[in-house]
Amino acid sequence: MSDGLPAEEQVLIASLHRAALDPLGWQEFILLLEGALPGVAATLFGVDGNRRRVTYVTTGGGIGPEGLQAFADYYNTINPFTAYLVQVRPGTTRCSVMDVPDDMLLRTEFYNDWMRPQDNLAGGVALKTQTHQDRALIVAVNIRRHYRATTDQRTQSYWTGCSRM
Repeated sequence: MSDGLPAEEQVLIASLHRAALDPLGWQEFILLLEGALPGVAATLFGVDGNRRRVTYVTTGGGIGPEGLQAFADYYNTINPFTAYLVQVRPGTTRCSVMDVPDDMLLRTEFYNDWMRPQDNLAGGVALKTQTHQDRALIVAVNIRRHYRATTDQRTQSYWTGCSRM
């Protein structure tokens, strides 16, 4: 397995590897990720780089079905994070506040009408997969504002471990 990493991270990485081979494994990975990082809402979505639009989306239990449907139907089109996620190098993790500062985010329709109603999501950390035919998967760990101080750093650490595998 992944020598030197804590057992919890090894389980998460093994699940990620299974998901890469079997698309049905993504749900397990997302649920394990949410369990490892309390207070997050993990989301997996596909993004089409040419049109910068979401082509697929799923989540664990951190975002309800109504919020997920609203994201798929409309809010992905005004998501201020999509533009930078399309440009992120595959295998790279990125903390959203680096590209969409809070003062900018708080003025958006996306935050006020979608993120806040999802138990006050406040950004997060994302990992982008290798691009294939101009499409990539993005695993986003959306962090709730009241957990942010402790969760941003721990999430970045998890993603750094996963991206080395």
